[in-house]
Amino acid sequence: MQKPSWKYKRVINQICYRLRKIPFLLKWVKHSIFYIRLIARKGKRVKSDVSVEKIYSEQGKYLYIANPKVATRSVIDYLEEFDRANISCTHLSLADFIKEDPKFCSYYQFSFVRNPWARTYSCWVDKITNQKKFCDMIIISRYKGLYPDMPFSEFVIWLDTEEGQDEFADRHWLSQSKLFESDSMHVSSLFIGKLENIEADFKSVASELSIGPVIMPELNKTQSNILAYQNHYTQSLKEVIARRYKQDIELFDYVF
Repeated sequence: MQKPSWKYKRVINQICYRLRKIPFLLKWVKHSIFYIRLIARKGKRVKSDVSVEKIYSEQGKYLYIANPKVATRSVIDYLEEFDRANISCTHLSLADFIKEDPKFCSYYQFSFVRNPWARTYSCWVDKITNQKKFCDMIIISRYKGLYPDMPFSEFVIWLDTEEGQDEFADRHWLSQSKLFESDSMHVSSLFIGKLENIEADFKSVASELSIGPVIMPELNKTQSNILAYQNHYTQSLKEVIARRYKQDIELFDYVF
């Protein structure tokens, strides 16, 4: 259901996977691809990416707003397993989707959020320095200041620069509250569960949907230890994230 961001991405990842036991060659390949992409883009700036998946069912009258790095694949797998025949997907922003058909305002709308400090670390692991996916050059080559395997501390500091702000942000580090913005509905009208309380919160969702068992979907293994991120922050880095994601922290009531 996920749209491919670049038609060569799978091929590149396969090549990198075969080179994983030759670190110097793998590094050369990653950086070569990154700089080729960077030059090809010629410094073009991107817009804020709010085109995350929205899974909806007109029969079940529900709308799920997928929030990257917050059990998204697990929730979609649940919906596909128990309601595949009835679900559809759009990548329109929530505002455009609701504007196109206001009836979705009356649907049961739900999503999940995550501690901003944990989500930032997860984003860095998965998109900036993942040794299984070999970084996501397709994403990081769009942004001035990002580069393959940059240290976590540099990534956090970069998020608080002009280039890292929500105005230009990729969906994986965009403030989570931005995904729920719409003139036709308020964030308070959504059921917003928390990854940290996923078992109870998803059971509440499953009960409302009435399409399958009231159980928690199987989580990605990388999300199993929700406190692992704390070991990677200094006091100054904690403060950067507190400043950068102040709105999310206050709206969703998070602490480090």
